[in-house]
Amino acid sequence: MSDVLMTVPAEEAFASVAAQAVQGAGEAFGMPGPIGLALALASEEIIAFAARCGNKRHPVSLVCRDGRYRMVVELSIAAADFEPRFFNLPRQVSIDNEDDVKELGLLLTARAVDSFSLSVEGGELRMVLDKLRPYTTLPSGPLAASGTGAWSLQPVTTDHLARLCRIISCISGTPSFLLQPGRVIDMVEIGELAGCVAERSDGSIAGGILWAAGGDRVIEVHGPYLEPGANAAAEPLVEACLMALARSTTVGVICRNAGMDFPEHLFEPLGIHQNERVFYRELQEDMGALIWVDPGIEPFLAETYHRLGYARQMTRFVDNGQRIPSHSVIAVETLGDQGGAVLRPCLPGADVTNNVTSHRDHLAKAGLRWMVFEVDLGVGWQLSFVPGLLGSGFEPAYIIPNGGRGDLLMLRWLAPNGQ
Repeated sequence: MSDVLMTVPAEEAFASVAAQAVQGAGEAFGMPGPIGLALALASEEIIAFAARCGNKRHPVSLVCRDGRYRMVVELSIAAADFEPRFFNLPRQVSIDNEDDVKELGLLLTARAVDSFSLSVEGGELRMVLDKLRPYTTLPSGPLAASGTGAWSLQPVTTDHLARLCRIISCISGTPSFLLQPGRVIDMVEIGELAGCVAERSDGSIAGGILWAAGGDRVIEVHGPYLEPGANAAAEPLVEACLMALARSTTVGVICRNAGMDFPEHLFEPLGIHQNERVFYRELQEDMGALIWVDPGIEPFLAETYHRLGYARQMTRFVDNGQRIPSHSVIAVETLGDQGGAVLRPCLPGADVTNNVTSHRDHLAKAGLRWMVFEVDLGVGWQLSFVPGLLGSGFEPAYIIPNGGRGDLLMLRWLAPNGQ
């Protein structure tokens, strides 16, 4: 991926300079005009707001990254110069309130990007804004076998992907990005996805499996996805995936989108994601770890770790009265085609309970049927969200061992029947 880096003074006069640079970077990356424009306007609003709120002593660092299927902008600002609560999805403004009007541009900015993340470290607030390139989505429909005869396992190539995506499009509950051949091809070409297919001698494929190809400790696998009558390819495809990942630094494999004839005996069941079972396979011996817990989730964690055979030293997170911001921030990834959303804590705050409730109410009112909230048990402050989550109807669903800085706990909310 290509990067464009720049640093500008935290002054309103330079906000438009940064915006021009972001839009120009989008053009150089070959992104559609609206992608660069949306991120340019977002960057301009953020820098201008930081200039109005801060002391202008700290410059703003900006990085534009070409992700082929997306464009990413990273901004680093002095934490003291910025109030990030406008990034909360339920945040409302009043045109009768002068301070709210000043935040209106930021509020619109937060909703113009496809995803964002926030973190504070060493007095610096880092924001990552993400905008996806649009792709054509395949419609679902009946599927017939494209060939007959014996098959052999081959590494996936871009020539296979259009057919594999067509196979995937006929299976309900699959991630929406796998229904976009153009995006999947781009992700394979830049090394974010890898895979294996069962290829026949005539070049047709009986099915395939895909997995993330990044350097994460836990890798997510999608599939196997098979044509009618190709059930025998399921286990060899999964075994080929496990063998490929066993040669890497990956410590575990998770599958939340198991395809037909998934070989469950090769994995440990973790729980339920949406209506699908979640499976995990350890690739390297787990040496134990320290995790933070809240009393409300301690029994669930103790039972889960006992069942999986993992050694964990559980330490209760305690508020020691240290100073925390007034407002917490939660990132939301909506999955409209699946009727749900994934929420992640970005920053702690004194309002965590109210913030969790307002997000639940806002998303439920929008018609979402389920929500999952990720809590990293290796990051103590994230446990401050747990009491509010439990009080808002979220329940522990499963853990992903080593899925974050520590284990990831997934808490699930389901809409009441008839809602």
